[in-house]
Amino acid sequence: MAKIAKRIAKTREGIDPNKSYALPEALKLLKERSSV
Repeated sequence: MAKIAKRIAKTREGIDPNKSYALPEALKLLKERSSV
């Protein structure tokens, strides 16, 4: 199995893949974790 890049691992941190996020909350999470 391929190793997950540090940037991707950091982005996934604190996000539950089984949870449905409301749009404002999802956008907030994305902005906090964006590195681009």
